[in-house]
Parts: sequence; structure tokens; C-alpha cells
Amino acid sequence: MNGNYAASLCKRLPILFAVFFGLAIASPLINAKEPSVAQKYDRQYVRANLVKGKTTPDEVKQKFGKPHEVETRTNEDGDYEDWIYIRSEEGARGLFNKARNKLSAVSGLSGGRGGTSTADNALETTETKANIAGDLANSEKNGSGRPAEKLYIHFKDGVLSSFTLQ
Repeated sequence: MNGNYAASLCKRLPILFAVFFGLAIASPLINAKEPSVAQKYDRQYVRANLVKGKTTPDEVKQKFGKPHEVETRTNEDGDYEDWIYIRSEEGARGLFNKARNKLSAVSGLSGGRGGTSTADNALETTETKANIAGDLANSEKNGSGRPAEKLYIHFKDGVLSSFTLQ
């Protein structure tokens, strides 16, 4: 890659940010079935939509979307599945993290930072503002006084056995 490509990318970056940010804001409006990021990590929403001994994995997917991580195991007691939802991988934060990874890949291909430092700084500033706005929007706090960052859901034999917000 040459310097012209990096310069061109830096000029287009504000447009890309606007598109990513617009998609992040519009996504809850487009897909009304899936809750907003703030809702998904809100204790009241979680308690209202997860019932121990009753809720199935399909119902959880309908209410919370696809999990970010899934672990399965089987032993003599039954089949177990653990789902993890990670706040930093959703909404605007998730888009910014993906954009940062793409920028790093482009930077690596061009043999160094190659003009992406301005783009990295713009991304950092925009990401920080989005993180602050997201934290302020989420009024439900976990025990430490910060918004919950992860939702752990545990199934045994195809039914919810427990869940934890951290």
C-alpha cells in the first residue's frame, strides 16, 4: 500500500465514522425485537426476561440476540451450556472496536502507521465520547457502581439454570 491510499483513507474516515455511528444508533430502531445495549445489561430487563427453570436458549436469543461466547460441556449430571454477552462488543463500542481492528490491519499492511495516526486519534476521541454517552444512558448499575459489562447465562439440559450480571 502506498501513502496515497493512507491519505485517502484518512480523508474518508469521518464519513465512515458517521455511517458506523448512524448504524449503531439506528439498529435498535430497525430491529425492534432485540433490546438496546443499555436494556440488555439492565437488571430489571434481565430479571423480567430470564426465568430459572423455564427460559429456553431460543427464548434467550429472541430477547437478547446471539451470544458473543458459548461454552458447552457434558457430564453425568447432564448437558451444560454457558452463554456470555459482552457489552463492549455491542452497539457503537462494538463498531468502534471492529473499525480499530481494521485500521490496525491496514496500518500493518502499509508497513507501519503510514498516516493512520490521525485516524487512530479521531477513532479514540469518538470512541471515548460514545463510551461516556453509553455509560450515562445506562441508569441501572451493578454492585460496583458501574454499568454491567457482561451477562452470563447458564443452561442445564436446555433450560436456564442461572444468570449473572457483572
